[in-house]
Amino acid sequence: MTASSHNSRPIGITFKTTERIGTALARRAAERGVTQRRILHEGLRAIGFEITEEDLIDRRGRPSKSKDTTAGSGSKRQGP
Repeated sequence: MTASSHNSRPIGITFKTTERIGTALARRAAERGVTQRRILHEGLRAIGFEITEEDLIDRRGRPSKSKDTTAGSGSKRQGP
């Protein structure tokens, strides 16, 4: 049984690190246009963990950056 077919339900993992490492991680992710989660998964893959492409998919349910919902509107919506 592969890791991806075993249990692909997301879980949260929290850990403490130094401000220097946190800042470097955020900077690297921003420079590459990827999530910090992806950077960490790539690091785990590099040291031998079985990380599939499916594991790297961002499933946060946020709209894609490429979609511009304001295009052509000419004005910003104000108020409810």
